[in-house]
Amino acid sequence: MLFPYLIFFALLSSLATAKPKPTCTSDAPARTHTPDLEDIAKIYSKITPSTNITWVKCLDKFYCANLDVPLSYGTPNGTRNSVPLIKLAANAEPYKGMIITNPGDLVDLGSWEPRGVGISVPAADGCSNTTSNGKRQTPLLGDDRYSKLYDMVVKKGAACSSAIGGADQAGPNMHTTVVVNDMISIVDAYARTADGKIAQNPTLVNFWGESYGTIVGQYFASIYPERVGRFFLDGAVDPDDWVGAFAYRSSQSTDEAFASFFIYCNLAGPFKGFDCQDYPIGCPYYTGTTSDDIWNRFNRLIDQLDPRIASGNNWKNATAIEFGLVSLKSAIMQNLYYAYSQFPRIAGYLLDLEEIVKAQNITIDGIKEVFQPKKPLHSHGRGVKDSSDDALTAVSCSDASSAFRDATFQQVLPYARLLESQSWLYAGEDAYQCVGWQIDPIGPYFSGPFGGETKNPILFGSSTRDPVTPILSALKGTSLFKDARLLTVEGTGHCTSSQDPNKCVKTKLYNFWQTGQLPSTDDHCPSENGPFGIQKGYRLEETPSWRPLLRALENMALDAWTAYGPNLRGSSP
Repeated sequence: MLFPYLIFFALLSSLATAKPKPTCTSDAPARTHTPDLEDIAKIYSKITPSTNITWVKCLDKFYCANLDVPLSYGTPNGTRNSVPLIKLAANAEPYKGMIITNPGDLVDLGSWEPRGVGISVPAADGCSNTTSNGKRQTPLLGDDRYSKLYDMVVKKGAACSSAIGGADQAGPNMHTTVVVNDMISIVDAYARTADGKIAQNPTLVNFWGESYGTIVGQYFASIYPERVGRFFLDGAVDPDDWVGAFAYRSSQSTDEAFASFFIYCNLAGPFKGFDCQDYPIGCPYYTGTTSDDIWNRFNRLIDQLDPRIASGNNWKNATAIEFGLVSLKSAIMQNLYYAYSQFPRIAGYLLDLEEIVKAQNITIDGIKEVFQPKKPLHSHGRGVKDSSDDALTAVSCSDASSAFRDATFQQVLPYARLLESQSWLYAGEDAYQCVGWQIDPIGPYFSGPFGGETKNPILFGSSTRDPVTPILSALKGTSLFKDARLLTVEGTGHCTSSQDPNKCVKTKLYNFWQTGQLPSTDDHCPSENGPFGIQKGYRLEETPSWRPLLRALENMALDAWTAYGPNLRGSSP
């Protein structure tokens, strides 16, 4: 590559080694080890922060640095903050410059750690909620679920304000405007280095952002349009949804993503064994001859996990049944992010859950055992990354409108119900995440309007069936920024990177990073493979089962929504 990268270590390793699935030979490449956060923190603790970037060799082939910046850009001579950086150096000539990236997760080592996250200093520690009432004895159905959640997040807001809300603490500085200004500090410091002095346009920012990283990119392009170099924003979040504290559009493609599981499972056929990397060939949950047969098998399982029936009949294991349904939904949702590698996990969970239901042994401990990712069908592909609840809450709620912070339970309930009705998998809890948040952001603060004419046009990216950032959000992004383009790839998963390896995507991105060339009419990449060992691409929307599956999932969501007795009479916050 002609650019060095500042990039999340685990993602970088997978990109650097990504190849088509190898044939089963004795010399198949071994999996690389990713260091944990504790190991990384020890490395950075030995690097003295500086206003200039001084790279130190670290983590085998990488370079690390600690950049000294103001904690608040509104008081540049006040308390200081250290921003951890990591770089993979260019390995070819001519040298062109640097790309920085934020792949979206707020807790893992990135190109730089956002304020209060991971190993950045000061940290956002001490406001995790510990106010739960212990083990639940009865199912939380209907509005009870949200009333308990409301009480919990209000208490958490107060705890966070006490722990990290001071002017010299992380809390007031954990917002995206600060992240954008850190990007400016990073690139300005880079421009003063020896590499920066020979780079092309070193003061322009070249940025690759995924998921939350697309919010960072859209903030940056709106605040500093003249500093935009080459921007690739993959898996775009709607910025107006983000600042509104209400992720209304995020679930618009969730059902489409889940529906593809049944079609891929049918296309793959019965389970045939494992390849050289212990990856399932064929679908372990396959049954019958059609996608509808697999759906009917799934639906029979769900019918036996209905907490309304269990509670109405006073079953002793009603809470365990509810826990099983909630755990299954959560596991499915998490594993939609990388369908190519993680759909086999869903199949494994369903098989194990069927076993305990068939044995009439549904217990809390049994459900926990099902969702421990330890069996071969569960353990392959990119793992779902842990997230810092404190950090995610702080950043999203500091960016969000203050209208939701003081809202009552009844005022937010209609929004929770609306989210819940959009997808059987999508929970309405997101509507309550910022209720009771008490920390006001300080320093320069931006909340829109978004868009404008940038120095160079932005490239957005999206899969066609993204479970959490639908393609419509990316299309909106192209309408906000002049001459922006959208690169799409056929497939299920979060961001175009979820379809890796895809030669078409790689070629177009390589051309973009090296030349700045945007796709024109060739802005769509077909599917080239699929989960369960499928070795060719499909357009699932053309299969006979596609529309019936979507209707069935929609009916499941509406059934749950109406059965729980929605209250839509609350007033807007």
